[in-house]
Amino acid sequence: MAGSDPEDGVAGRAGRHGNAGVRKHDWIARQLRRVYDEALDEDIPPDMMAILAKLDEPPSGRGDGA
Repeated sequence: MAGSDPEDGVAGRAGRHGNAGVRKHDWIARQLRRVYDEALDEDIPPDMMAILAKLDEPPSGRGDGA
């Protein structure tokens, strides 16, 4: 029965098909890089920018020594 062999995973295929595992690894790396690059190109939502702006503000004096 095809596909039911536990050895038929990625390691099994890479061993039988030479560098198939390396090609799959390269493909995955390219896809991850593409998704990461797309995320970098997205605008930061205004509510997140407001939160980040608060981090740049000096701490307010609470009067309790903190």
